[in-house]
Amino acid sequence: MSKSNRIYKLIISSAISVTLIVLILLIVDLKKVILILEHINIKYILIALLFYPIGILFRTFRWKILLSQNKTIKFTSSLVALIYGFMINNLFPVKIGEIARAELISKKINIRRSFAIGTIIAERIIDSILVLILLFISVIFSKTLYSVIQSNWLSLLLVFIFIISLIFFLINRNIQNLFLKIIPEKFKEKAESILLNVYDGIRFYKSKKILLIVICFSLLIWAGLFTRSFILLYALEIKLPLYAYIFIVCAGSLGMVIPSSPGNIGVYHAVSISTLLLFMVNKNDAFIFAIISHALDFFPNVIIGLIIQLNNNLRFFKNPDTKITTN
Repeated sequence: MSKSNRIYKLIISSAISVTLIVLILLIVDLKKVILILEHINIKYILIALLFYPIGILFRTFRWKILLSQNKTIKFTSSLVALIYGFMINNLFPVKIGEIARAELISKKINIRRSFAIGTIIAERIIDSILVLILLFISVIFSKTLYSVIQSNWLSLLLVFIFIISLIFFLINRNIQNLFLKIIPEKFKEKAESILLNVYDGIRFYKSKKILLIVICFSLLIWAGLFTRSFILLYALEIKLPLYAYIFIVCAGSLGMVIPSSPGNIGVYHAVSISTLLLFMVNKNDAFIFAIISHALDFFPNVIIGLIIQLNNNLRFFKNPDTKITTN
């Protein structure tokens, strides 16, 4: 990506985030927000924070299993690369942290970077499918959510078609071969190599054992997110039906596809507040939930990621589009 393109995308994403932050600050009462924060039970915040390391462990085990399809992988190597990638996502735009962790793990254990990227795509595929299923389940139990889905059915249908089409393309070598026929000759060999490695990374579904384990860890990851949301809302003395927690987390996940500044600042908060307002949660409470929930991921990722960078003497920050180097 050229420097001008990076600047252009950064300006657009930052403008979206700033606009959303301004709109949020216009609708909330900061005096009431401060008053609520002064009376919140810090014990529940600390309990919710415990779900960060739990979630990271589950994500690391899942990624390790996907990476181990061709080669035995150490847990610590997967853990370091995973957290480092999350840290990059929080400090740089356009989700380049996924490339960062693929590059780092490929250097640590000598595997193909495109294969590592394939395993990350596999994570996204399984998460997307679970999110769609869980959203459908939550909608079944709520007339309010059903009416929202009805009014936005076209957008949701397009998202569903895109996800299914992408999955079909990535797992079907015949379709990929047709695609390669229209690629210019000078790019064909490289494109074929990348697609083959990505295909190797996502073919975990061919092993029933690996598929079952990946699904189990994915369910544990999402269960942890639902539980954390429950704890944070309980700290705010907000009680919602079970399907509401599922919808809040899943809708927030889908909202992350909206371009934003690094760390999804603004976008995450706007999506979280919007979903909570659907369940008649006070806007000030919704704002506090969004801030705390975001902070419980953002700050641990950045702090631990920076420690990893210093300990491994990484040089990724000099140019996010260049390969990670180690000394």
